[in-house]
Amino acid sequence: MHLSAVNMCPPERIYFRSQPRLSTAASRLGWMNERLFIGSGQRLPNSVELDVYQVT
Repeated sequence: MHLSAVNMCPPERIYFRSQPRLSTAASRLGWMNERLFIGSGQRLPNSVELDVYQVT
């Protein structure tokens, strides 16, 4: 299957999951270095859209 901006593939045909690792040196955002995040996404004609969630 070839994906292009012209040939949009239905989101339900693509398994798009991620586990982003966030890293920062900013002390006020330091909590992000210690947390687990998961995400899912979809490919749009001109971009990729990601939804990221913190696991609690």
